[in-house]
Amino acid sequence: MIFLNSDYLIFMLAPAVLLFYLIVTNKNKLDLVFSEDVLKKIKYDGGGLGRVGRNIMLSLASFFMIMALARPAVEKGEVNVENRSLDILVALDISDSMKAKDIYPNRLSFAKEKFFEFLDLFKEANVGVVAFSSDVFIVSPKTDDFEAIKYLVNNLSIDSISSKGTNFMLPIKAAERILKDSPSKILLIFTDGGDQRDFSKEIEEAKRAKITVYIYAVGTKRGSYIKVGDREVLVRLNESIKDLAKESGGAFVVGSYGEGDLKFLIEDIKEKFKDDLKKSVKKVREYKELFYYPLALAILFMLFAFSSIPKKLKIALFLALFCFDSSFLKAGALDFLKIKKGIESYAKGDYYKSVYYFEEVAKEKKSPESYYDLANAYYRQKSYKKAIENYEKVQTDSKMLNFMRYYNEGNAYFKLKDYDNAIKMYETARKYGEDEDLLFNLELAKKMKRLKKRKETQKKEGKKKNKSDKKREQKSNKGSKKGNKQQNRSDKGKKKGDKKPQNATPSSKKSKSFKNQKSKASLTNREEKKWERLLEKKRAKTLPIEMKIDRKKKIDEKPW
Repeated sequence: MIFLNSDYLIFMLAPAVLLFYLIVTNKNKLDLVFSEDVLKKIKYDGGGLGRVGRNIMLSLASFFMIMALARPAVEKGEVNVENRSLDILVALDISDSMKAKDIYPNRLSFAKEKFFEFLDLFKEANVGVVAFSSDVFIVSPKTDDFEAIKYLVNNLSIDSISSKGTNFMLPIKAAERILKDSPSKILLIFTDGGDQRDFSKEIEEAKRAKITVYIYAVGTKRGSYIKVGDREVLVRLNESIKDLAKESGGAFVVGSYGEGDLKFLIEDIKEKFKDDLKKSVKKVREYKELFYYPLALAILFMLFAFSSIPKKLKIALFLALFCFDSSFLKAGALDFLKIKKGIESYAKGDYYKSVYYFEEVAKEKKSPESYYDLANAYYRQKSYKKAIENYEKVQTDSKMLNFMRYYNEGNAYFKLKDYDNAIKMYETARKYGEDEDLLFNLELAKKMKRLKKRKETQKKEGKKKNKSDKKREQKSNKGSKKGNKQQNRSDKGKKKGDKKPQNATPSSKKSKSFKNQKSKASLTNREEKKWERLLEKKRAKTLPIEMKIDRKKKIDEKPW
């Protein structure tokens, strides 16, 4: 057995022992005035613990509390945790030109929002952040704690650096220093390009340091006016900076309100650095915590110390506790820790780890909520069949939980293209409540079902037409052969190709019908992909906690 917080033992156990000594040795004032024989006559013994016994109980309670804080644990073994990571340094331009409002609300705020979207889309990244203008400083070292990065960047402003101008050599040198131990040296710069025209020195420095530079350009060609002192200056997007990206082996993207620009960047990074984006397996030690045993004893001793139960009854109760099976303490005592870890993993997008924790909780608790959480994790992992299995295990009287369960189960069936069951689940969910997303998905499932049936009927009709066309062709070929034989017998001087136009007619019909069929099928495929994209935009309600349905529409002025 080990103690995970052994500091509590070192710093708190010594005062506890001293306290115990003082409590036991400290005598009552009556003991100093009267003799023992007199005290026996004037004192009433009610069968309680007495002063010394109560002090001993309190001392034992404090001792076991300290032990519980020290977190005693037993090592269960090692678990291999797979992790994919790619080191990236992000540089944010915070020069005065980023105050321009040609992009809503301004260039810097837009760059921040797009950077946050980049973090949400690129879970495998291990990101460091610097801010620069004519100087540079580190906002965050390399980390996968994206929430901390978002907090730090959100509080970043143009006033963070007092000096003016934009020096693109600084983020390159910062990347060389910060990414010196990384196999992949990737620098992503969010900037409007400044007013520099020649980037030959920056290109030379990036090549020397083997840094791949990606530029996310923020701004427009028409530009916008900003105040510089007492005058207004027009600042436009400087596309000359794309030379730095292209020459260093990166890419240049002009920012837009959609996600397409960021997806292009991420796909390009993953493709170029796929060898560096390898699985790294970390061995993590697992412990079974035992803090609940000393904590239970501490509470028990405190109850005995402050209660007025007779001494004999207290001893009997204390001994009776050992007659019960202690497994009730084990069952579910650490569930809250596993649930917390599961939720954290879920929020970070690590659904494999989330499944692991929720599966442990579901095995122990076997409650509707635990199966619901596990099913959601499987859904996000794209293991839709396993998700459905666990949604089926959710048996509860809660209207909200039933609504969410059938809604998500319908989404899982939809992903498997089982539209009949998807419609069935959505209809069942409507019995427990209605939601805008539910109605949208229900109509979408019905639409996809009709498209699927149409495709099946088109395939059947196409097969029948092909068979009938083949039969006609065979008959016409036989007829032409007989006719040719008769002609050869009667008149050898006549030409053989007189009946070719007759045979050409059905084949031309066949080709036309085949083309029409092909165009219809391709139209159907496009329509199906369109609706599937619409479904992807409607995020499924699959958070791993009990959720409240907010029916009030929130208006967000920001286009993202």
